[in-house]
Amino acid sequence: MKIRYLPQDPLVGGVREVTLKGSGGLANERMSVQDQASVARPDADGNFLYELGTPEFQQGNTFVAANRTLDMFEKAVGHKIPWAFQGDLKIHTHYGSGFNAFYLRQDHSLNFFDGVDQKTGKTIHGSESLDVISHETGHAILDGLRPGLMGWFGSGEAPAFHESFGDMTAILTSLQDDLVIERVCQETGGDLRKPNVAARLAEEMSQGINHTYLQSTRPESWVMRDANNDYLYVRPEGLPEKAPPEVLSPEPHSFSRIFTGAFWEMLSGVQERMLAQGQSPQQALRASRDVMASMLGHAVELGPNRLNRFHQMAQAFLKADERYFGGEYKDLLQDVLGSRNLISKAAPEVQAPRDISAAMALVHSSGGDPMPESVWKNDRGETFVRFDAIQEVQLDAHTTTDLAASLTLGIDSEGQVFHSLWEPVTDETVEAARQEVSLLRRREPAGSSDLERGYSAQPTRQGQKLSKLAVAY
Repeated sequence: MKIRYLPQDPLVGGVREVTLKGSGGLANERMSVQDQASVARPDADGNFLYELGTPEFQQGNTFVAANRTLDMFEKAVGHKIPWAFQGDLKIHTHYGSGFNAFYLRQDHSLNFFDGVDQKTGKTIHGSESLDVISHETGHAILDGLRPGLMGWFGSGEAPAFHESFGDMTAILTSLQDDLVIERVCQETGGDLRKPNVAARLAEEMSQGINHTYLQSTRPESWVMRDANNDYLYVRPEGLPEKAPPEVLSPEPHSFSRIFTGAFWEMLSGVQERMLAQGQSPQQALRASRDVMASMLGHAVELGPNRLNRFHQMAQAFLKADERYFGGEYKDLLQDVLGSRNLISKAAPEVQAPRDISAAMALVHSSGGDPMPESVWKNDRGETFVRFDAIQEVQLDAHTTTDLAASLTLGIDSEGQVFHSLWEPVTDETVEAARQEVSLLRRREPAGSSDLERGYSAQPTRQGQKLSKLAVAY
């Protein structure tokens, strides 16, 4: 079926047509479009060729963008990516009013908002921007591969990496379109360190926020997040809690720009290597896009399920390069990650034994009942399996929560363990959870909902059990 969609943000690209496999509706086994009004139906030829600005176009646009995002990553890692829940992913095209969008695991959903630009009077639809749609789909993909990054208290810089992953995902998805690639090459002449539409994210929503909430104090070209940046890693504890948009703060969307900037610099470096080999700017950008999509997907698989610091994911990029690219980009990655202060000299991660029996004994010794939470096999014949041992921990005299010790194993086609990562629940883990809950409570506005607070509370005999809401918006 043919569907009209926008391959980038509405401010930077025109409508295109794409052909998708399907049975004639905006639903498949992985995702389905939902709406307050009726969901669009195909025309007599089975197509969705609706006009830009209509609810039907926006429904088709979200369906195309979300599917292209998932397809890109499944191709990059060579296997079907699971969701962090049972069933399909619901896409709510018109969820509410405002400049917002979020992924919610509990509701199995992506949710997009419509906000009115107070300067122009134009309604800005999150469901029309591929940047926004792909970013939120990225949250769902990362949650499926590494649910602990969102689901547990005390995960350090994990929320910021989640936001960075969403932005990296949006960049890679937009670069799947040849018109976007052509425009980037025209803007940059092949030098990705120059301003361009792929690095600049959510232009139209940024404009609406500038006009409506920032009193037009930013230039018309301002965007909330630009991957082509020079932010350096510092511990978020040393940053001001509130800061203007151009200044780093611990807020996840702001802090995420450090890792996104490093990713764009790595993408630029790979592209420069391709250019040096005689490829055209367009060929080099396609090749570097595919390298970095694979690098990112595999780094997540080899990285932690409960990330505390960005440097853990930086090390996972080096592991992914060694395993899947034979160390071809090691010097480039080390230069970029080192210059951004993302490679730490801290103590090495705790590795599980590279023997399945010994590794499982380690999980059993941690307490709880270890369960295989996810298993997948890729097109290289490798199998990844993650075991979680859930433990109830006491945060204070009246409050508990669940934490998980996690074991991740990578097993090659010969049955040998080539990767093992053990993440125990330690005293430091529990203390980090206590601090996060304490901070959330201090920030909790009166009368706010569970969604706004970031956690839910269930009554128990001793008091309450807190659970973290898997939401990023």
